Amino acid sequence: HPQARGSGRMPEAGVDGEGDCGDVSICGDDGGGVAEDLRLLDRVGERSSHQQGADTFHGGGGGVVGDGSHQPQLSRQLTRLDGVMCNVSNMVGSGIFSAPGVVLVYAGSVGLGLSAWVLAGVLAAGSALCYAELSAAMPDAGGDYAYLKAAFGTETAFAWSWSMFFVIKSGSLAILGVTFATFAFACVAPLQGGARTDDGTWEVKVLAAGLIAALTWANAAGGVGSGAKIQNVLTAAKLALMAAVVLGAAAFAARYPALASHRLFGWGDDGGGGGEEDNRSDSGGGGFSGSRMGGLASATIACLWAFDGFNNVVYMAEELRHPRRDLPTAIGGGLAVVLAAYLAVNVGYIVVLGPLRVAGSLLVVTEAAAALLGEAAARVAAGAVTLSVAGAANASTMSGGGFLFAPA
Repeated sequence: HPQARGSGRMPEAGVDGEGDCGDVSICGDDGGGVAEDLRLLDRVGERSSHQQGADTFHGGGGGVVGDGSHQPQLSRQLTRLDGVMCNVSNMVGSGIFSAPGVVLVYAGSVGLGLSAWVLAGVLAAGSALCYAELSAAMPDAGGDYAYLKAAFGTETAFAWSWSMFFVIKSGSLAILGVTFATFAFACVAPLQGGARTDDGTWEVKVLAAGLIAALTWANAAGGVGSGAKIQNVLTAAKLALMAAVVLGAAAFAARYPALASHRLFGWGDDGGGGGEEDNRSDSGGGGFSGSRMGGLASATIACLWAFDGFNNVVYMAEELRHPRRDLPTAIGGGLAVVLAAYLAVNVGYIVVLGPLRVAGSLLVVTEAAAALLGEAAARVAAGAVTLSVAGAANASTMSGGGFLFAPA
């Protein structure tokens, strides 16, 4: 086939074995609907039969490149590690640093609160398995767009893509931008429960808009490779923050083992607290005492917010070097890392602060940092959360082009 010689790809087969639109009776006006269905099935089959050629394709500059056929493709520059890091960063924003208090309020106990985190992880894993299967079968740019188009047709997929553009993705970026600006000002302004509450001020709005504009420019001008490098650095920063919480809690538990056991499991007493300044005053016991089963659903919903975004990596399917192999790993591996980190960080919060103080905190990580190392550490923690939110915004920006490229 003349179009396939320079591309290393086989042509899309028509009904009679000719190239695309080789049969005029099928590709003509009378058979438009049938032709569309056949093209979709042929594209999926062609990718399955000739994956070696597609998986080894590499573009030049990180943008749209041609493959010698009528349909352009995105440049495949992202590695498996890039996919995992992007997926982790999509999930880890501000939720794990603020939601634990809300979860404990609804759950009423440490045991039920941790159970809510596990339940949310299981629910997210079930959805992740579905996405992993779909992404392996149809590793196309657009993710949900390709799946909806195959299942319900072009009209439904088109409506979804515009909903993402006008409401879902743009609204998510706006929330992340405002959250970033709020925590950024918390680094220099007096901490009020961990963050400023005046998120309607013009300074916050300008900084939020500036973040979104800067990340959009970095991903558009530098290509997906540049965006991936930024993403990996920001993801490493947020993982380092969570690791610091866990290590600090471990050191605290080693120094006050009786207090840690009381706060986490409800065993014994608080170890004879020595005042609020050394963080050993009575701040509640652990275990399942005081559980509110009626609040488990609300607690789980609060946890699910922290897992949101685990599927965004599917929008970058055509930018991964080996999508059939890397997408399931990015989805499943990223979710496993995040669930383990969330459980460890929640245990750390409870050990350092106790259930009552965690439940009363708006930004738990800054209070934990202040309890361990003082006010200066709290400001550093607020700065780390700022980077975490910036990482989530960058991951959302990176994956945002895929669902628009597919319908375009």
